[in-house]
Amino acid sequence: MFQSFLTIKEELHQRGSSFKEIGRDLGFSPGIVRDTAMGLRMNASVAEAISQRLGEPKSEIWPYYYRDNEQKLKRKPIKQ
Repeated sequence: MFQSFLTIKEELHQRGSSFKEIGRDLGFSPGIVRDTAMGLRMNASVAEAISQRLGEPKSEIWPYYYRDNEQKLKRKPIKQ
């Protein structure tokens, strides 16, 4: 399970990707990609792209937003 936004960022970097690249590929700003990675504002397209690039299901990356079957939950994450 991914413990933090920084873990997601580091894992993407290790796989040769970045928030900027994902944003450019999808037509979004890197800020929207960052906000999705942090769980502040979930964008389905961005979440799917991050999930694919990391090779992990969305439910592993954002368990507070997605169930094991990738169905989006309605509740918001707990602020830390």
